[in-house]
Amino acid sequence: MKLFSAGYPKHLRKKQTQAPGTGLDNAHTKRIRELLPDNYRNILCNLVDTEHGQSGSPVWRHVEQDGKTVCQLVGIQTSVDRQFNYAVLLTEEVLKQIVTWAPKTFKYMDGLLTIKK
Repeated sequence: MKLFSAGYPKHLRKKQTQAPGTGLDNAHTKRIRELLPDNYRNILCNLVDTEHGQSGSPVWRHVEQDGKTVCQLVGIQTSVDRQFNYAVLLTEEVLKQIVTWAPKTFKYMDGLLTIKK
């Protein structure tokens, strides 16, 4: 799965960048979830080019919708180690938790998180 992220790497001093990469929701991610299911059930391992200072950056993929290519937000970059980058995967559980934290701002219905008017 091809993924993208954008953010403000520390070394570029407030210049925004966009970087492509690869999602690894595969054997490595599944293995982590098996070993530490409570800690990693909503984690997406990825190889998106991420720098220090980009935690909180969006992670998205391109999908076809009604004949057009649109961006679908799939996660939020959180950390990096020597091998992979990690993002919180925006699962139903995570989206519902966001509503719990900010019920006056967001609502969740039919698989979509929306901002209340």
